Amino acid sequence: MRLFVTPVFIFFGICHFFLSLNAGTEQCTKKNLVLIAASDKLLCYKAHTASWRRYMHKFPENFECWFVKSDPDMEVDHKFVGDVLWVKEKDSLCPGVMDKTIHAMEVFLPRLQEFDFIIRPNQSSFVVLPNLFKFLEKLPLEGCFAGSKSFYGTSRGTVEFVGGACYILSKDLVHLMVSQKVALVKLPPVYENWDDLALSRFFMNTHKIEPYYHPLFSLEDRYAHISKVYKEFPEDVFHFRIKVNHVYDTRRYTLEKMIHEYLYNYYY
Repeated sequence: MRLFVTPVFIFFGICHFFLSLNAGTEQCTKKNLVLIAASDKLLCYKAHTASWRRYMHKFPENFECWFVKSDPDMEVDHKFVGDVLWVKEKDSLCPGVMDKTIHAMEVFLPRLQEFDFIIRPNQSSFVVLPNLFKFLEKLPLEGCFAGSKSFYGTSRGTVEFVGGACYILSKDLVHLMVSQKVALVKLPPVYENWDDLALSRFFMNTHKIEPYYHPLFSLEDRYAHISKVYKEFPEDVFHFRIKVNHVYDTRRYTLEKMIHEYLYNYYY
């Protein structure tokens, strides 16, 4: 009897030791939630949506991707239709983008433990998911606020912030956002309250969280030479910002669709 009991206690003692080492730390799941801030207001947005749908479901073991769209006249708080999460919020840039983002995060709170990071790109962004996954593996699972480094000028000087075209959060910071959402939602529609500026102020100023920066390759107004610009792409880049300014919507649709097509063929 003694020979049987001793190995059992040794076995459970070893298990308890290794479990205690992991207590209080986040475990890597290798899966991430992508919430794409989207809208149907402009024709060019259809090109962005079609582009995302070509690759957003290619890596289900690492990424679960949803468009997040707003409808203030919905009879329900939220609903899933295909790969779209509809939330009952106003469809606007400010405060609409922030409001629907936090609403979507609230919807996913019961499942948040399934994911390592929550990524919030705009639908106009093109994301190379394999390169993004490599970047995520370098990030801490807690206290992580990541995105592209951006600046804007004020009367007091230049202010640094994390760009909202594609930012990344660890799930503890998502819980923080939701728990203190009163500081982030329903803000007056002024430039200083755009979602990326408000979020950077919340994390960097209020909570003293230092961001992790990732590269952004901007293709704004560089559509004419897209077949040549690719030579400038950094090897590890995963985020492209696509926005053709100063043209009417039909022309913008044509040009931005062309850029998305080129990037898809190049990376996927």
